Amino acid sequence: MAQQQPQPRRVRTFRPRRNVLDELGDTELIKRYRLDRAGIIFVTEMLRGALESPTSRTMAISPEMKVVITLRYLATGKMQLCNGDDLGPSQPSVSRVIAQTVELLASPAIATRFIKFPRTRQEIQRRQNEFMAISNFPGIVGTIGEPTL
Repeated sequence: MAQQQPQPRRVRTFRPRRNVLDELGDTELIKRYRLDRAGIIFVTEMLRGALESPTSRTMAISPEMKVVITLRYLATGKMQLCNGDDLGPSQPSVSRVIAQTVELLASPAIATRFIKFPRTRQEIQRRQNEFMAISNFPGIVGTIGEPTL
């Protein structure tokens, strides 16, 4: 029996990555990502510790790029391959980044800073009455708003 030769390692290629925070103004950022530069930086800083890669040895994706990739996907519903084509990382990298970032955004530590729901029956009734008075929306009990400190 002939011994199989090991396959040569495939050379990894890295496409150039766009820095949309430097390239685009606020109007274009809002159009494409639903947040302006300050909003993107705010989200990035909130998640930075968890998004930072321990090494940059293999061209690690920056926290800013991870947030931008995720926002582009959430804002447009574009296929991950298209996001990779637009921004540089491969489709598998885009997939991992989106999963990681969305999981962080949905974590109780982050979500509860922005999503408020009443907890008691009296509070539910009071909120429903307030929303009915403000905008004639029946049954509304929660909002997404400013973070609490």
